[in-house]
Amino acid sequence: MSTSFKHLWQLDPDVRFLNHGSFGACPTAVLEVQSALRTELEAELGMVDLDLRRIGAAYYTGNCHKWMCSPKGVGFLHVRSDLREQVRPAVIGHGANVRREGRTRFHDEFDWAGTSDITPYLSVPSAIDHLGGQLPDGWPEIRQRSHELALVARDMLIEALGIQPPAPDDMLGSLASVPLKIEDEDRAAIQSRLFQEHSNEVPVLSWPGGERPCLRISAQLYNEPGDFEALCRALETLLPDA
Repeated sequence: MSTSFKHLWQLDPDVRFLNHGSFGACPTAVLEVQSALRTELEAELGMVDLDLRRIGAAYYTGNCHKWMCSPKGVGFLHVRSDLREQVRPAVIGHGANVRREGRTRFHDEFDWAGTSDITPYLSVPSAIDHLGGQLPDGWPEIRQRSHELALVARDMLIEALGIQPPAPDDMLGSLASVPLKIEDEDRAAIQSRLFQEHSNEVPVLSWPGGERPCLRISAQLYNEPGDFEALCRALETLLPDA
């Protein structure tokens, strides 16, 4: 876990990013592809191993900017083929006027709505390939590395806070949350001080039905154990009675 991947992102070297997705999470190389795609179109006028077919999902939607590190604003909607005639977009696409040969109504209406910039969507394959090419075994190794680092970080935090694990290891992916011994009205101030005074970008969130707010960490390729050690030191400073 000592190999650094920080150079792949446009990160402020003075800040430790421990909440993946809260900033511009797209790697530099993918941003370059998006820029090239936008230029090309203008010249012509202008986080799990998921197999939706295997699980038979009727509907599924998700964002690509977080774990896949595509440009922000990119998401997808999956509708099983036998249900697509029932689903229409909220904003009708150009395909509602002119159908294209070899394309379904579903794709014609959803693929390009209004005058939206579609270059972020077209950048997704490059984001997948680029990030997957950073480790020898690709995405399975990325997921495993991130999971292991999240567990290491969670264990650091519960030791520093003197608490028990709030969830078993096999329920965690690349995220982990731990409760803080603070009142809910203090969470925004603690999150701000973690960033302003200690350069840690990490959310402190209300937990519905929970007794205490939770601090939530994310583990991504640019993170190393030292990042979370620094977070623990910051918490020990800010919460000496924790």
